Amino acid sequence: AVYVAAGDGEEHYEPSHAFYGFRYFCIVADTDVEILSVEGVFISTDMVETGNIETSNPEINRFFENVQWGQRCNYLTVPTDCPQRDERLGWSGDTQIFCGAGTYNANARGFLKKWLGDARDGQRFSAGYWDVIPVVQIARSEKHNDGSVAWADAGIIVPYMLYLKYNDLETLREHFASMELYMDYLAELGGPRSRYNDWLAYEETPGEYICLAYYAYDAMLMSRMAKAIGKRDRAAHYAALYEDVKAKFNAKYVENDTLTLVTQTSCLLALYFDLVDGNARENVIRLLEKKIVENDYTLSTGFIGTGILNQTLSNVGLDNLGYSLLLQTRDPSWLYSVRQGATTIWERWNSYTKEKGFGKVNMNSFNHYAYGAVVEWMYASMAGIAADPDTPGFKHFVLSPRPDTRKGDELPQDQTPITYVKAHYDSAAGRIESAWDFREGLFTYRFTIPEGAGARVEYPLLNGREYLVINGCKQEVVDLFGRVENGKAIFELGAGCYTIQ
Repeated sequence: AVYVAAGDGEEHYEPSHAFYGFRYFCIVADTDVEILSVEGVFISTDMVETGNIETSNPEINRFFENVQWGQRCNYLTVPTDCPQRDERLGWSGDTQIFCGAGTYNANARGFLKKWLGDARDGQRFSAGYWDVIPVVQIARSEKHNDGSVAWADAGIIVPYMLYLKYNDLETLREHFASMELYMDYLAELGGPRSRYNDWLAYEETPGEYICLAYYAYDAMLMSRMAKAIGKRDRAAHYAALYEDVKAKFNAKYVENDTLTLVTQTSCLLALYFDLVDGNARENVIRLLEKKIVENDYTLSTGFIGTGILNQTLSNVGLDNLGYSLLLQTRDPSWLYSVRQGATTIWERWNSYTKEKGFGKVNMNSFNHYAYGAVVEWMYASMAGIAADPDTPGFKHFVLSPRPDTRKGDELPQDQTPITYVKAHYDSAAGRIESAWDFREGLFTYRFTIPEGAGARVEYPLLNGREYLVINGCKQEVVDLFGRVENGKAIFELGAGCYTIQ
């Protein structure tokens, strides 16, 4: 936008029907002028920010701030992909990939519920959900019509996230008929279609693989949501559909207890969507680990794979590998853009490189939040504040901190372990605080459970002791807990403030 001053005294310019995402601006004068001050007016949808994370690593702290700013800029009326170029559209793939992180950072319940209403409006044109919501002229073109896998599936994934974070049964009931319409549409097609695949990935995963995996995931979530609102017959229907699609997935992509199609993203989808069992699951875990290590501890994922990358690693016990990826500074990585001075999240891993300069200007956003989805893992696993799927809304939740225990050969060159993490989340049940410190072999965990809530605590036994000190009182691990699994003492606690060593 260009504004030309009239030159008649003091002037103020603030557009009423436009907004612009920017980091720099230029003032040009045809005569000598003195610029006394310039003020940019920031606008965003007014929602309460509900979370924060601080670590011992300044670059990770800067990255977290970048994610927050990306969310503020893109959560404006609708969740957009970017606020600064000529689109500024509600791309549904970006929305579902980021909604887990977004609902930790801010109370986005009303904001996303309104957007789901826009999604239902789009079904006037097609039973499918659209790539862009609300539907605008570009979205109604042949190129961007009624929904691609992982984009259209936002119509299933976002309401499930609202249920998980806020126990939002109202939205499930309001949106359920729409979701069933979409699932019937997929049944007619034989599953989703793929248009973008794993968008901007460094390693390609075929669209048909992604489609089958997401179809199973949609069915899994539909079964859970149907059960939550008392639709037991529909829950059973979708549970059976999930098992059927899972069987088709295994018949097509699993042979001799391993995947026949191996990329980082293919492994992630198989594990995160629970599509492989037994020996096949263990083999896929090892394949994923090998792919990352042999790639010199760098990721090769795009929008789809990155959205579930570190969450999957923690789900299968590879927390330290998640830290090695998080702290990687070479392209492609989350911290690469931080090293280049970024203040928001980029659309591409290599939107700018010192060797090649800027990417092609026609599609090279420096304010996209999709890759910031890893913040969900930072809250749930790194800080350890996780929802309990059996008790949505955080009346009961899980406190399971995953400290950075890397050392020796497990620690990539030029990386230093994170030694402390401090986080809070203002959940639907109240403020949850979680902070840990791990130095010189001593792990200290401090946390707060809000009044009226309870938590399952999974405390990592890193100190080599048979006892813990809880709020100053020495307790024998076996006598107190009785349950120790995978190196963690597991126990239930009610509201209160606790310190455990």
